Amino acid sequence: MAHYRKTYMTRANEARIPIRLGDIMVDAHFVNGNMRDNENATLDTEDTLVQFVIENSPMFGKRIFLKSKILIEEPVEEPELTADNVTSLADARAFLEKEYSINPKSVISPNALKAQIAKLGLSFPNLQL
Repeated sequence: MAHYRKTYMTRANEARIPIRLGDIMVDAHFVNGNMRDNENATLDTEDTLVQFVIENSPMFGKRIFLKSKILIEEPVEEPELTADNVTSLADARAFLEKEYSINPKSVISPNALKAQIAKLGLSFPNLQL
Protein backbone atom coordinates (compact mmCIF):
# COMPACT_ATOMS: atom_id res chain seq x y z
CA MET A 1 0.00 0.00 0.00
CA ALA A 2 1.30 3.44 -0.89
CA HIS A 3 2.33 5.58 2.04
CA TYR A 4 2.52 9.37 1.72
CA ARG A 5 3.91 12.31 3.65
CA LYS A 6 1.40 15.11 3.09
CA THR A 7 1.69 18.79 3.88
CA TYR A 8 -1.53 20.73 4.42
CA MET A 9 -1.79 24.50 4.67
CA THR A 10 -4.20 27.12 5.92
CA ARG A 11 -4.23 30.90 5.56
CA ALA A 12 -2.88 31.91 8.98
CA ASN A 13 0.31 32.50 10.94
CA GLU A 14 -0.66 29.63 13.25
CA ALA A 15 -3.92 27.79 13.66
CA ARG A 16 -5.34 24.96 15.73
CA ILE A 17 -8.33 23.47 13.96
CA PRO A 18 -10.23 20.65 15.69
CA ILE A 19 -11.69 18.27 13.11
CA ARG A 20 -14.19 15.55 13.99
CA LEU A 21 -15.14 12.66 11.74
CA GLY A 22 -17.52 10.29 13.48
CA ASP A 23 -15.89 9.30 16.77
CA ILE A 24 -12.43 10.41 15.67
CA MET A 25 -11.13 13.81 16.73
CA VAL A 26 -8.00 15.33 15.17
CA ASP A 27 -6.37 18.46 16.54
CA ALA A 28 -4.80 19.88 13.36
CA HIS A 29 -2.04 22.26 14.46
CA PHE A 30 -0.75 24.45 11.63
CA VAL A 31 2.50 26.35 12.30
CA ASN A 32 5.23 28.52 10.75
CA GLY A 33 3.02 30.82 8.73
CA ASN A 34 3.79 34.47 8.07
CA MET A 35 0.91 36.33 6.48
CA ARG A 36 3.01 39.47 6.00
CA ASP A 37 5.31 37.49 3.68
CA ASN A 38 2.36 35.60 2.20
CA GLU A 39 3.43 32.27 3.76
CA ASN A 40 0.66 29.95 4.93
CA ALA A 41 0.84 27.89 8.12
CA THR A 42 1.48 24.21 7.42
CA LEU A 43 0.90 20.78 8.96
CA ASP A 44 3.04 17.77 7.96
CA THR A 45 1.84 14.24 8.64
CA GLU A 46 2.47 10.65 7.58
CA ASP A 47 -0.43 9.35 9.67
CA THR A 48 -3.00 7.92 7.26
CA LEU A 49 -5.83 8.34 9.77
CA VAL A 50 -5.09 12.06 10.21
CA GLN A 51 -4.88 12.44 6.42
CA PHE A 52 -8.23 10.67 5.98
CA VAL A 53 -9.97 12.85 8.60
CA ILE A 54 -8.59 16.08 7.12
CA GLU A 55 -9.43 15.16 3.54
CA ASN A 56 -12.99 14.13 4.45
CA SER A 57 -13.66 17.29 6.44
CA PRO A 58 -15.99 19.94 4.97
CA MET A 59 -13.15 22.44 5.54
CA PHE A 60 -10.86 20.60 3.10
CA GLY A 61 -10.62 22.64 -0.08
CA LYS A 62 -12.17 25.70 1.57
CA ARG A 63 -10.04 26.44 4.64
CA ILE A 64 -7.51 23.60 4.57
CA PHE A 65 -5.58 22.86 1.38
CA LEU A 66 -3.16 20.14 0.28
CA LYS A 67 0.23 21.76 -0.36
CA SER A 68 2.33 18.69 -1.23
CA LYS A 69 2.22 14.92 -1.29
CA ILE A 70 5.42 12.82 -1.24
CA LEU A 71 5.45 9.05 -1.76
CA ILE A 72 7.41 7.29 0.95
CA GLU A 73 8.97 4.04 -0.14
CA GLU A 74 8.85 1.45 2.57
CA PRO A 75 11.71 -1.02 2.36
CA VAL A 76 10.59 -4.54 1.59
CA GLU A 77 12.71 -7.02 3.46
CA GLU A 78 13.41 -10.20 1.59
CA PRO A 79 14.28 -13.25 3.65
CA GLU A 80 17.89 -14.44 3.46
CA LEU A 81 18.22 -17.22 0.91
CA THR A 82 19.88 -20.24 2.50
CA ALA A 83 20.11 -23.89 1.44
CA ASP A 84 17.38 -24.74 3.98
CA ASN A 85 14.76 -22.37 2.57
CA VAL A 86 15.30 -23.12 -1.15
CA THR A 87 11.95 -24.54 -2.29
CA SER A 88 11.85 -23.96 -6.05
CA LEU A 89 14.09 -24.17 -9.10
CA ALA A 90 14.16 -20.35 -9.28
CA ASP A 91 15.33 -20.21 -5.64
CA ALA A 92 18.05 -22.77 -6.39
CA ARG A 93 19.25 -20.76 -9.40
CA ALA A 94 19.29 -17.55 -7.31
CA PHE A 95 21.21 -19.33 -4.52
CA LEU A 96 23.83 -20.64 -6.97
CA GLU A 97 24.18 -17.18 -8.51
CA LYS A 98 24.53 -15.45 -5.14
CA GLU A 99 26.80 -17.93 -3.37
CA TYR A 100 28.82 -19.40 -6.23
CA SER A 101 28.56 -16.73 -8.98
CA ILE A 102 27.05 -19.24 -11.39
CA ASN A 103 25.20 -17.74 -14.34
CA PRO A 104 21.50 -18.71 -13.92
CA LYS A 105 21.23 -19.14 -17.70
CA SER A 106 23.67 -22.05 -17.48
CA VAL A 107 21.30 -24.01 -15.22
CA ILE A 108 17.97 -23.39 -16.92
CA SER A 109 16.93 -27.02 -17.30
CA PRO A 110 16.23 -29.14 -14.22
CA ASN A 111 18.90 -31.69 -15.33
CA ALA A 112 21.57 -28.98 -15.64
CA LEU A 113 20.57 -27.66 -12.22
CA LYS A 114 20.78 -31.16 -10.68
CA ALA A 115 24.21 -31.68 -12.25
CA GLN A 116 25.50 -28.36 -10.87
CA ILE A 117 24.12 -29.13 -7.39
CA ALA A 118 25.79 -32.57 -7.44
CA LYS A 119 29.06 -31.11 -8.75
CA LEU A 120 29.17 -28.62 -5.85
CA GLY A 121 28.09 -31.27 -3.31
CA LEU A 122 25.11 -29.22 -2.18
CA SER A 123 21.82 -30.45 -0.77
CA PHE A 124 18.57 -28.52 -0.63
CA PRO A 125 16.37 -30.40 1.85
CA ASN A 126 13.16 -28.56 0.94
CA LEU A 127 13.58 -28.70 -2.85
CA GLN A 128 11.52 -31.24 -4.77
CA LEU A 129 13.15 -32.02 -8.12
